[in-house]
Amino acid sequence: LLAYDLGGKSYSLYNSFDCVESGTLTTPIRGVAAANDGSYCIITDGVDHASRVTLYNERFREVAHYHIKEYTLCADLTEDGSHLLLASVSSQSGRMTTHIMLSKTGKDTPDAEWTVSDAYPVSVRWMENGRIMLLSTNFVAWYDTKGNELVRHTFLSSEVVSYGAL
Repeated sequence: LLAYDLGGKSYSLYNSFDCVESGTLTTPIRGVAAANDGSYCIITDGVDHASRVTLYNERFREVAHYHIKEYTLCADLTEDGSHLLLASVSSQSGRMTTHIMLSKTGKDTPDAEWTVSDAYPVSVRWMENGRIMLLSTNFVAWYDTKGNELVRHTFLSSEVVSYGAL
């Protein structure tokens, strides 16, 4: 479990028995993701960019960081911690665009990037079948790892702000 104070600067990482790592950062935390292998990432406000995403290994050492010009809102790691997935958002003339980035962990450059028009990300997730799910405020869609949209379900009348997964 990776817990943090939303908008605060402190985080704690727990295993089944105890707190194994904690820290206080210099900028506010916007989001986190953790993998079963113990690796994790923390999304913070950036100093010279809109966002900074820092990736840590299972020994709590920084292995990579990304400076992203858009506001990064959500992240996910594969269960084995081998790949990182990020969803960021930008706006131009009142239209939101979601930016998806996936990368092999430890690499400074992405393996794939694509944009999704008219979308504000709520969550981005790796699925068991190797696909990627993007939940936005107005639809849910699944993509392959190259960014090709496979399926989309548009919500008719409500705006999604949270969800539960089975």
